Amino acid sequence: MKVAIFGAGTMGSGIAQVFAAKGHTALMYASSVPSAQRHKDKLAASLNKKVARGKMTQEAADDIMSRVLVEEFEAAADADLVIECVAENMATKKELLGRLDAICKEHQARALTKNEKPSVLAQLKKFKEIVAAIPKKVREKKQERDL
Repeated sequence: MKVAIFGAGTMGSGIAQVFAAKGHTALMYASSVPSAQRHKDKLAASLNKKVARGKMTQEAADDIMSRVLVEEFEAAADADLVIECVAENMATKKELLGRLDAICKEHQARALTKNEKPSVLAQLKKFKEIVAAIPKKVREKKQERDL
């Protein structure tokens, strides 16, 4: 499976690592290709620390990193799953979702890591399956605030 992850910070690079460790291709995106490459380099450094501490073999780290790719935006067009985990800036999210809607396949599934405003989601024409992939701790804190 090919997974495109938009947002390469702590959450995005962690998601890329998990998918790559399970044998999937993880395309990692940030605000630019050089920025995404810096995040990929940080992920490699983190895995190398695990190797140095004996928590992971070098082969396993190399295998994961071989599946984490930094590509141009258009490479996400044929991904099987698109995961959005960019910073909580509505203008940035709106622009990204619009660009994704323009290039992605109609049957592509999309996962959100934060709550999207319905007005933003209403603009999407091609995404039929939208999954809320909000971490449990975030959900629990939101539920506490809503009480």
